[in-house]
Amino acid sequence: MALKKNTMPCPLMDFMLRLVLDRDAAPDSHENRTRLGILAGWTSAILSLGLAGVKGWLGVVSGSISMIADATNNLTDVASSLVIAISFQWSRKPSDEEHPFGHGRIEAVATLVLSIALLVVGVEVAKSGVDRLLNPQPVDAPVWLLIAVGITVALKIWLAVFARSLAKIAKSHVLEADAWNHTFDIAATLLVLVALVGSRMGWSALDGWTAIGVAVFIFMTGIKYAREAIDILLGKKPEHEEMNAIHRIVEAVDGVLGVH
Repeated sequence: MALKKNTMPCPLMDFMLRLVLDRDAAPDSHENRTRLGILAGWTSAILSLGLAGVKGWLGVVSGSISMIADATNNLTDVASSLVIAISFQWSRKPSDEEHPFGHGRIEAVATLVLSIALLVVGVEVAKSGVDRLLNPQPVDAPVWLLIAVGITVALKIWLAVFARSLAKIAKSHVLEADAWNHTFDIAATLLVLVALVGSRMGWSALDGWTAIGVAVFIFMTGIKYAREAIDILLGKKPEHEEMNAIHRIVEAVDGVLGVH
């Protein structure tokens, strides 16, 4: 099934999509969903690793605990992205005697493990923010630092759009959750930017409060991941539209009198 032109928001995304998809299969087929998941996971892991390194360095240079917290947040994104890539790769394994229904639910297991890690990181980052409030320190925020942070926001926006586009094509809840994770990261980095601007105006307490705000974003993302993973593992009822589609397909088979 060939893809239409301009299916992605930018030429680079479109090129990456066409590079990995099997043109002879539907975009949301199992094989193509797997390929899109692996693409999304590795792309996010590489970019997030770069962003974590840059933000960590900026945090050390400026003395901003909120910037270091944001770098830690991006570092968890590396882990989550690797989990996504590996779980999609693992889902390719065929069914066997011990797993007669295949390995598709490995995505949910991986997501649950990731959510626990995010909750732990959220608590640790919040502790750092509280410590900075109790022990305030000056933050150096020159203009070049603000510009650098702005560039990291632009890269995260690209990554969020990329992940959401792949999620729509693959019809994947995991990739949709990953897209929301990148969106939360954008908001968290914008909070850091506000804290840095505030520090230039003498409001040093904003750094600690922002670290706590970033921790809340991380914690809420962990809860969201956990709830979605548990729903899948417990066998949550499919969406109404999906059930209707299955009924139509089954009833179209000659000899079928009804379906329930």
